[in-house]
Amino acid sequence: MLSHRSVAPFLIAAIALAACAHVGSQSPPATTLSVGTAIEPNSFNPVLVTESIENDLDRLVFNGLTAEDEHNTVRPDLATVVPSLQNGGISRDGKTVTYHLRKGVLWQDGAPFTSHDVAFSWHAIMNPNTLAANRVPYDEVARVDTPDASTVVFHLKQPYAPFVPEAFNSATIAYILPAHLLERYHDLNRIAFNNAPVGTGAYRMVHWYHGDRIEFAANPRYFKGAPKIGTIVIHEIPEENTAINQLRSREIQWFPYVSEASYNI
Repeated sequence: MLSHRSVAPFLIAAIALAACAHVGSQSPPATTLSVGTAIEPNSFNPVLVTESIENDLDRLVFNGLTAEDEHNTVRPDLATVVPSLQNGGISRDGKTVTYHLRKGVLWQDGAPFTSHDVAFSWHAIMNPNTLAANRVPYDEVARVDTPDASTVVFHLKQPYAPFVPEAFNSATIAYILPAHLLERYHDLNRIAFNNAPVGTGAYRMVHWYHGDRIEFAANPRYFKGAPKIGTIVIHEIPEENTAINQLRSREIQWFPYVSEASYNI
């Protein structure tokens, strides 16, 4: 269950930053956005998400097969199209869902993204040894096939209408993990990756100073183009008054937790 202490503005920001990418750019400007947050995440492993802030920050680093736009419409992300009956991505009996994946996508360490990563991500969520926060709708899947590097097929136990909008959709706390880094582990509960994630997303985490700040740098190889903002720094500021003072002094540019009582600055 996600904490009620949501940082929904981060979710909006992540979408906006990705949308404002310089397509084809290799050298993003050296601009910095400093943001305050009341709490820090427990982990950067999307499978272990328990706090809203974890999902919001994971969105900077990782991608799902699909995502939702500002109108809550499901759009392709790592997939090239959203599967449907009309395009043949969903079988007539509703039990087979096929995703065609983008080609040429790279993990932030340079390894290629493939259908094997998608299949592994499903196995990681369903691994009984991993303390996954949520297994819906992945528990509706009987098996996953990868006929080639850019095709993944989910075979459902029975028709499940919400599968496409729920499965590996970044709006529902679901991202694809790198098989080449993680499949050797018995479980994902306490591994170095959880503090130093590698994704396919617009930003890579470069430093996490626990109890102080987390630093992200724009990914110049992001498949949608390098973001305009070169660096994002997330500062942990538990006290609102401190955050307000830092906004006034321009030490930070944004604090999503400002209460109505303080909204006169």
